[in-house]
Amino acid sequence: GTSAPAGSTRLTDCACSAGSGLACFATTNSNANTTSSGQGSAVRTVLTVTANVAATIAEYEAAQSDILAAFAAFLALDTTRVTSAGAKATRRGGGRMDGRGDMGARELLQASSSVVVSVKLDVEQTDVPRLLGLLSGEGSTGGGGMALADILSGLDLPAVTIANVQEASLCGEGAEPQGNGCALCAAGTYKARGDNSSCVDCPRWAVT
Repeated sequence: GTSAPAGSTRLTDCACSAGSGLACFATTNSNANTTSSGQGSAVRTVLTVTANVAATIAEYEAAQSDILAAFAAFLALDTTRVTSAGAKATRRGGGRMDGRGDMGARELLQASSSVVVSVKLDVEQTDVPRLLGLLSGEGSTGGGGMALADILSGLDLPAVTIANVQEASLCGEGAEPQGNGCALCAAGTYKARGDNSSCVDCPRWAVT
């Protein structure tokens, strides 16, 4: 038989060979009936939003969860799909602070007047056009018919100015990067990680 059908996501999808001398595991492939939508078709998409927050780094860190929740409300996304991908303070007069020079950490924090943040959105590929439209339009109204600025203001949060948005495919479990998109793991391989790593072969003692 064939070990691990296409699109397998778990080690247990790899069937053990008889007489291997090793404890075999059950074959409980939840994706056994999954069919590929074609080579290079993306499974999910990650949008990375770079924005400027009118706050010190300390103020941003204190309000980070609320700001992310405001993004989720504006974009009508579940809060689990909106995560922080980093933040860096900027210095008055321009230029990012990298911690070098003769200023101490306390002085750097006090000198910062805004923060450059990266926010990652894990979304369905079919939802990308809607989200890009909201993120690119100043004053666009999203969830609840409110603009992002109005949501932030209503929650007494710092103002946020979106600088740019980058789009990338996220293959996730059971699929790997191929071309500009993703393809399901081939039969005999599997991938349990929800990232863009490659599928791995079933163990050598599994059925092939």
